[in-house]
Amino acid sequence: MSKEHKLNDTEIYCDLLSLIAEVEDVDVISIADTSNIPSALERLMLGVKYVMLDLEATRRECGYMKKLLEDNGTQG
Repeated sequence: MSKEHKLNDTEIYCDLLSLIAEVEDVDVISIADTSNIPSALERLMLGVKYVMLDLEATRRECGYMKKLLEDNGTQG
């Protein structure tokens, strides 16, 4: 028989801090001011939104640069 392992609040909190550190590309110690699970979740969601916006901007810039290169290639 296998026992289900339920995460306690401390484990959830530590996992959230690790995720935030990955998303924000910072050290876990620098985000220790995130004091509870709801605030950690909020910070993680905000960090993910910023990463998504950055990805979208990078894609737009890449498309713009490709178009510039293609235009310069046909003119030269």
